[in-house]
Amino acid sequence: MSIPSPILFKLGSLTIHWYGLLILLAIIVGFFIGRQLFKRYNLSLIFFEDLIFYLIIFSVLGARVWHILGDLNYYLTYPLDMLKIWEGGLAIHGVILAGIITIYFYTKKKHLDFLKVLDIFAPLVVLGQAIGRWGNYFNQEIYGWPTDSFIGIPINLVNRVPGFEQFEFFQPIFLYESLWCFLIFIILMWLHQRNYQQTVIHNQSLKFINYPGFIFLSYLILYSLERFFISFIRLDPMPIFLNLRFDQWTSLILIVLGVATFLFLYKKRKV
Repeated sequence: MSIPSPILFKLGSLTIHWYGLLILLAIIVGFFIGRQLFKRYNLSLIFFEDLIFYLIIFSVLGARVWHILGDLNYYLTYPLDMLKIWEGGLAIHGVILAGIITIYFYTKKKHLDFLKVLDIFAPLVVLGQAIGRWGNYFNQEIYGWPTDSFIGIPINLVNRVPGFEQFEFFQPIFLYESLWCFLIFIILMWLHQRNYQQTVIHNQSLKFINYPGFIFLSYLILYSLERFFISFIRLDPMPIFLNLRFDQWTSLILIVLGVATFLFLYKKRKV
């Protein structure tokens, strides 16, 4: 298996990176799916187009800041590398936090249902993760423990974590996460479909999924569970506290918050 290149092609001084192309693809696909969901719930497409513009800006900013915080010692040593976003380094937890804040203020200003809009964007985000993880493969920036398995991916010597220079093939973390995120996307779209069916045919047997926030919380919990366990075999540097990585502690917090919010909304719905 040949070692992938982060660059798709060069045209004079123009360089097209796989990472940037895949992020763009994720945005385009998410845009069209999001429009269909907004139409299905009879929400304004103008609101959607305005909101996605702000989300792209603030989510990318949040993703980069969160990534920098996760490897702060390196970026304090090489501060100019903070700007090299084309080399990768976008943390999904930063996307989630920035996205929630952006959606909250936008929906409050436009008098929209905050939780319902979160539900709509949840499958868009996780599909973007499924696509974007392949950018990590081309950048060789996220991989797991060494392996002799046929599924192992080659990592260039310059990109290997210190202490693992003697190994060539590593666990394809990007693939595991991409497949899991795509599975979550299918589940969330199924929930949207069932939600829509209940609204149309008034099927009381589906009542448990017909309250705002359920789909978003399902995403938050399902992804955080996967991220917590997969991080046990990730090798990329990250602060560790009590034998758990920074992203694992973040995932645990999100799981607890997700379950607590789920129970709160469920009880509130029953009252």
